[in-house]
Amino acid sequence: MKGEVQVRRGVTQAKFNDTASNWLYGEIFVISVAIIIFTGSWVLFGISLIGMIVLTVIRRLAVVLMVLLSLFWAIIGGVIGLHLGGIAAAIVIGVIALLVTGGLHIRALEWIDDMDKKKGV
Repeated sequence: MKGEVQVRRGVTQAKFNDTASNWLYGEIFVISVAIIIFTGSWVLFGISLIGMIVLTVIRRLAVVLMVLLSLFWAIIGGVIGLHLGGIAAAIVIGVIALLVTGGLHIRALEWIDDMDKKKGV
């Protein structure tokens, strides 16, 4: 019985990590598209897209990228909160955005680690 529960938990965790990785790569794509919209440069689009994907392969750089992305979402949440209800709302929404996206990025990093382990098998 314990083995079945552990397998079920592992499968559930793997599914959540997979969803988080989709979120991460979606973020990377949206940021790259935003770069082309604001600069009009296909070269910068390609560099940012490929560069951020490469950053996810190198563990330490992936952690830095995910911290920066989480901080980016905290700032976006803070700006939205500032417009909705002032400084208190900015702080609350910014912290919530930081925690939620931080959790998603941690799960995405676990997915990347899982995929790296599968290569070694």
